[in-house]
Amino acid sequence: MRAAERRSAIERELNLTGRVDVAVLARQLSVSPISIRRDLNDLVEKGIARRVHGGAIAARMPSASGPQIVRRPPPARSEGGIIGLVVPSSHYYYAGVLEGVKAAAVEARVRVALLVSGYSQEQELAQIKRLVDRGVTSLIATPAVIPERDPRTYEALREVGSPVVLLERDGGDDFAMLDSVRSDHEFGARLAFQQLADDGHRSVALVSAERTPTAGWLRAGFEAKRGLFDGATERMAIPSAPEYAPELQESLDTVLDRFAQLGTTGALVHSDLAAVALAQRARERGIDVSVIAYDDEIAALADPPMDAVAPRKHEVGRLALMTALERAGQSAEDVVPRHVTVPPAFALRRAQDA
Repeated sequence: MRAAERRSAIERELNLTGRVDVAVLARQLSVSPISIRRDLNDLVEKGIARRVHGGAIAARMPSASGPQIVRRPPPARSEGGIIGLVVPSSHYYYAGVLEGVKAAAVEARVRVALLVSGYSQEQELAQIKRLVDRGVTSLIATPAVIPERDPRTYEALREVGSPVVLLERDGGDDFAMLDSVRSDHEFGARLAFQQLADDGHRSVALVSAERTPTAGWLRAGFEAKRGLFDGATERMAIPSAPEYAPELQESLDTVLDRFAQLGTTGALVHSDLAAVALAQRARERGIDVSVIAYDDEIAALADPPMDAVAPRKHEVGRLALMTALERAGQSAEDVVPRHVTVPPAFALRRAQDA
């Protein structure tokens, strides 16, 4: 991630939460604390942030007559009280989800208490307890891992006593009593491979980090469309790492070697960062492959712009907030578990190459 992208992510976090922590940002953005401190110093110079011990807070913007404090009244509390929200990150994919939550909260005039776990299960468990002890009337949570890998967070959510909505996760068979609102990533993968089939590709691949919560749904979508291709079809794993990490770059070269061996001409790659890096490396090596990015965070900025599966993140966040608010006004006896999946869109951009 370039410095400008990091600063944009940090500024977005400041806008959402009002405060950032150096250690947490360094872990989330996979850079050194020194780099984060430099980014914060740059934001301080621009009047966006103010340094505090261990991090920074959103700055008060100066005016011609000196510092001016804009006091905004907190949103009026509805019958839903305070909605607790625990997510693993506030940047990249989740920035769009949080914008949807925020828009729905403003419309409903309900307050949201946001905590960011940094993909730490121990941290999210502590944050869930903190919000429950605070007395939130509903809780929206995105556990760091799926229940099949480690069910502890889902077990804790099942026991909180107040309504719970899983965000971009589901509880599987064991935790089906928990409401969930998520992107239909399996459908998104089916969209991509149907497009590749329609474009005449015969040998295709799914390239993704195998241990992400999204991976299982992408695999299911891939398997559903595998029969459309009479050439080689293969799943290929890459590490969950920043696009500039040596281990990812080495893995992408291995993937491209396999493409050349199998005659692979089309691929769905998760995430956008890996997709852009793979397409760039393929051009450098003279390998002709059509890459569809999954997430659509930066695919439009690639050169040339890339086709992408675009989860409707804003809508997912909005629906999660509205579900949590609705549940807050219902008695437990009246609740039938609700599992909402939002189908992604497909962004076709290849015409922009000209």
